[in-house]
Amino acid sequence: MGRMFSSWKADCNRFIFNSRFWLSVFCIVAICFLSSSYYIWEGTGGITTVSNILYMTIVFSNSIILLVLFASFPAASSFCSDWNCQYIRCHVSRSGIKGYIGGRILSCITSSFLACFLGILLFVLILLTFFPLANAERDVSLNAIPTLHKLYLISPWLYLIYHIFIISLATATWSVVGLCISAWIPNRFIALLSPFICYYILDTFSLQLPMLINFYHINKGTDILNMGNPWLNLLYIIAIYTVLMALFGCLFGRTVKRRVGNEIT
Repeated sequence: MGRMFSSWKADCNRFIFNSRFWLSVFCIVAICFLSSSYYIWEGTGGITTVSNILYMTIVFSNSIILLVLFASFPAASSFCSDWNCQYIRCHVSRSGIKGYIGGRILSCITSSFLACFLGILLFVLILLTFFPLANAERDVSLNAIPTLHKLYLISPWLYLIYHIFIISLATATWSVVGLCISAWIPNRFIALLSPFICYYILDTFSLQLPMLINFYHINKGTDILNMGNPWLNLLYIIAIYTVLMALFGCLFGRTVKRRVGNEIT
């Protein structure tokens, strides 16, 4: 566990304090503005507020798929670099194979989550200089998803953070998918595009599935459990994405062990 933590810490320093991470953050901000430009200039069907703009951007644009792509930049292709230059041998000798695998998965999740979270949060903060944060009577999102009104009553910021957290968790999950695929095919281009492609395929396919496993509804914070409790809903969403991260993390670990053991060249 200590080696895993040390590996995670070293990898986080490598990924987060890196120009690629901050480029990813600013690309996410740019995507948010491009996706929401219509709602910023033309309105959202109610009073133009930050919460309305964010909700309409998430629900009625394809921005999430691009967020998945750019949030994966910091770490999804990191195994390719380690493997192709054989830095992995040095890393494994210091932290052990389990420490390397665990640290790399956790750092991939951390860096991708933070890139998306900070990018959307920066987008929100910029919007606040032009628009009010929220309006309880005229917010489109509150009317569309009444369950989230409970969060709004506690704090409009809590309501916004709820949305941002879910999207960031989704991007972190698909970044792990990219990391896993990079272990199978250590090509940086494939590693960076695979989260984008896999998300698009699964999201499109899940539209035909029940709401419990429909990623469109999961990502927009719909009351999936029909219990009227946003916290239980959030726990369910976390569980769904945790299972996916664990599944692809295990596949990544298995492939790395085989590669290091020279079963795969």
